[in-house]
Amino acid sequence: MKLFTIAIISIFFSGVLESCVKPDPAKPNDQNQLSDIWIAVPGKGVAETKFNGVVNASQDTIYFNLPAEFPFGSGKGIDLTQVMVRANIPVDARISPSLASPQDLSNPLRVQLIAGNGISKSVVLAARTNGINPDVDFRYNALNGRSTKIDPSYPYYKNRTAESIADEIALAGYQAVHYMVVNELEVRSDLVDAFHQRGIAVWLLVFGNGTYSAWGFPAGWENWKMQVLNPGNVAAGFTYFSPFSASYVAWKKSVLASLVSTIPFDGVEIFEPFFPDFAWNGIENAIYGDIGPNAQQAFQQKHGLSIPNFTNPADPNYYKTNTSLYNTWVQFRVDGLKDMHTEIFNGANGIRAARPDILVGAWGVGLNWGGAVSLLRELQGLDGASLVTALNPDIYFLETHWPDWIKTDLTPGYITDYQPFFDQVRNVKPNLPIGIQTDYGSHRNMIRSASWMHDFDSIATQRGYSTSMGYEYHIGGTTYFVKPKPVKAARQSNGSIIISFNKRIDATTGGDANHYVFKQNGAVQQVNLTSVTVDGNRVILQAGNFPAGSFEIAVSYIQDTPSLWLFTDFPANEVVAGSMVTVP
Repeated sequence: MKLFTIAIISIFFSGVLESCVKPDPAKPNDQNQLSDIWIAVPGKGVAETKFNGVVNASQDTIYFNLPAEFPFGSGKGIDLTQVMVRANIPVDARISPSLASPQDLSNPLRVQLIAGNGISKSVVLAARTNGINPDVDFRYNALNGRSTKIDPSYPYYKNRTAESIADEIALAGYQAVHYMVVNELEVRSDLVDAFHQRGIAVWLLVFGNGTYSAWGFPAGWENWKMQVLNPGNVAAGFTYFSPFSASYVAWKKSVLASLVSTIPFDGVEIFEPFFPDFAWNGIENAIYGDIGPNAQQAFQQKHGLSIPNFTNPADPNYYKTNTSLYNTWVQFRVDGLKDMHTEIFNGANGIRAARPDILVGAWGVGLNWGGAVSLLRELQGLDGASLVTALNPDIYFLETHWPDWIKTDLTPGYITDYQPFFDQVRNVKPNLPIGIQTDYGSHRNMIRSASWMHDFDSIATQRGYSTSMGYEYHIGGTTYFVKPKPVKAARQSNGSIIISFNKRIDATTGGDANHYVFKQNGAVQQVNLTSVTVDGNRVILQAGNFPAGSFEIAVSYIQDTPSLWLFTDFPANEVVAGSMVTVP
C-alpha cells in the first residue's frame, strides 16, 4: 500500500538574509504573512525544483505537493532529508524556530510567524508526495457540509476496489467521509488515497470505549477490559475497554500516532468516548461501568476511597445513600474521559506531536430527554464543555443517542431539541464548529428515506451545525428503495469505458453483455464487447470498435445487491429499462 509522506520544511527567508536595513523601532510592522513560498532541492536549479506552496482556506496550513518521482522516470522521490523552502516575509518579521539549513523532513512543522510588533501567527508547513489534489481544501471539506460514515468491514464494501467505493461516495455528493475503524491494525490506505483523489476529506474514526475486534492486539490486552453491571446485555461481539487502564491509553495513543504518520488522514476522532450506558431505568438494571479493577485502583489512588456500591441498598456506600461519595465518583468519571483524550491527542508522542497539521474531532451525545445534559454527565461521563476546554479540538460532534434514533416516527427536526447540548459547548467555545450525526437505518423499523436525509441535512444547517452526517452510508433508504441508475461514463486511456452507477450493482446482471445497447445519433451501433467487468458501482466495458466521438449506452435488466445489505431480505431493485448514459 502506498504510504503518505508529510515533510517538515526548513525555511530560508530572503527578506531576512538579504536586507541589512534595521526596521524603524518606532513603527514596527504588524504583518506576519509568508509570501512567494516554494520548495527548493539543494544542488538543483530553482527553475527545475520550484514547487510552490498552496495555502488552505483557513490560512493556517501551507501544502507543498511534490512529485512521486524526481527526476521524472527515475523511480525515486525527492530526498526528504535534504529539503529547503524559500520564502519572503516582511523585513522586520521573524520565524520561530529559525531553520536555515536542510532538515530531516519526516514530520510536519508548526512555526510561529512573529511580526515586528510582536503579533504571532501559527502556520503548519507540510509537503505531500502522494498526489493529493492541491486545488482542494481538505480541511474545509472535513469541517463543513454533508459528510457520511463508512465502515469498510461491511459486506457492501468487500470485493471491490477503493476507486469504486470513492466513486460511489463522490457521486452521492459527499465532500467528507468518516472512516470507521473497528480494528486499528486493519486500515486501508488505498481507500484514503482514492477519496483524496476525488476531493473528499477523510477522518479516521475509532471507538474510544472498546472494540469489535482484538485481532493483533498486544499480549495482556485482556487487562484493559471494563467491568460492567449486567454484562450479558452487552452488544454481541463488542468488548468495553477502561479509560482508567494506563496500558490501554498508551497503546491507543501509540497506534493512532503511527496511523496518522503513515496514512494521510485529514482528521482523527474518538467516537463514543463514554461509559455504558444510558441507565434510564436505574443503574442496577443497566450495563453500567467501569466498576472493575482499573477504575477501582484509579479511584483509590486519586481520592483514597473505594468506589460506590451499586447493587446493595443496605451498603453504607450505596450510591443513593452516600451521595457525597457518588458525586465524587461522577466527577472522577468525567475527568477520566477528559484525561484519556488529552493524553492520546496532546501527550508526549501523541497524535498532535506526530501530525501537528491534523484536525482533531471530539464527540459527545445528544438526547431529547428531560434534564439530559446533566443526566448524561452523571450516567455516562459526558461533559462537552469540560472536554472541549481541555482538548481544544477543531470540531465537536453530537451523536444521536439510541433512545432517539430507534424511534420509527422520528422527524428530521428532532435535533432542535439538542440545543442544550449545542449551547453547552458554544458557551465555552463560541467559534468552535459543531457537527451532528444521525442514524440512517440500524433497525429495520426506522430506515430513513432519501427525503428524510435531505431534510435532516437542511435543518442541521439552519440550526448552526457546520456539518451533518449519517451512520452508515449504505444502510439508509436509498439502498433499499432507490433503483440503480447509470450516472456517468468515461473513456479510459486503455480504450475501455467505465460506467458509474449511483449504487453497487449485481455482478451477474451487470456483467451480461446483452444488457448494453450502443447508439450514436439515434442509430444502434454494433459493438463487439470483449469483456464486461463489474467493480462495485462501476462496469468496465472493453471492445475494439467503440464508436468514435460521443455516443450513448442504454442499459437494462441490471439489479442492485440485496445479499450485501444490512437487511438482506429486501427485494432487488432493477434499473429502468433503456436508461441512457452518454460517453463523451
